[in-house]
Amino acid sequence: FRPMENLLDRMADFFDWPVLGSLATLHDSAMNIYRDRGAVVGAMFWHMASWFLGAGEVWLTLRVLGVDIGFAEALVIESLGQALRTAAFLVPGAYGVQEGAYMVLGMHFGIAGEIALSVSLVKRVRELAFGVPAMLAWQLIEGRRIFSAPRKVTEDRG
Repeated sequence: FRPMENLLDRMADFFDWPVLGSLATLHDSAMNIYRDRGAVVGAMFWHMASWFLGAGEVWLTLRVLGVDIGFAEALVIESLGQALRTAAFLVPGAYGVQEGAYMVLGMHFGIAGEIALSVSLVKRVRELAFGVPAMLAWQLIEGRRIFSAPRKVTEDRG
């Protein structure tokens, strides 16, 4: 992180962007995170658990759709699909990227394109099933907070 800090410091000076200077403690912050070995191991565990659950979702969906595939293949499809979604972070929600990735990966394992697309859409339904209620709850909480805030009354003197 030290070279990145040096680059950010030079950019902050060159472009007169003082906000970049606030990242000067990036290395120390990262090292503090990695010093807590229990937290790092816990994060790795949860990440791997989510990968295996996602692979289980892919495997189960393919089984329901009549495709006989092993869990190892489902794990490869899930992990590479997630890698491609991550690489396409500039695309909001990776819409289209996930679907294309599943179709290409499915073809590699001998899965018909429409079946692979169906697996991707099943994953999207899960995202919507959890995401939409969460967004609505967030909207409700924020709306209550905004509407319960005291309003300032200003007089129009004209």
